[in-house]
Amino acid sequence: MCASCPATGLKAVKMDPGQMEQVIVNMAMNAAAVMLNGGKLTLETANVTLDQELCQPLFGREGGGICDAAITGSRATGISPEAKKHIFEPFFTTKGVRAGCGLGLATSMASSNQSGGHINVL
Repeated sequence: MCASCPATGLKAVKMDPGQMEQVIVNMAMNAAAVMLNGGKLTLETANVTLDQELCQPLFGREGGGICDAAITGSRATGISPEAKKHIFEPFFTTKGVRAGCGLGLATSMASSNQSGGHINVL
């Protein structure tokens, strides 16, 4: 099951629409992949304001207003802390041999960073 919770009046995002779509698809596919017993995949958007103390260490930028997109999966098994350290590396995968060539997150992070954005995995 999938749900979308778009907010109204979102701030503009400077990103190629095709790249934005690819980031969302990659993130959604990875979230869905760890929902082994089904569940609900949710995409939420909102305008948020981040303070300097949070932004600088996490994102290396000044605080302020941003457009936030969150993708979550209920009943997801999550990812190990060790694997989480590597998920944005090209070709890193948690899949078995011949089951895929990576998570697609290196490309997603590069596209996001190129547009002044950031991806954070909780």
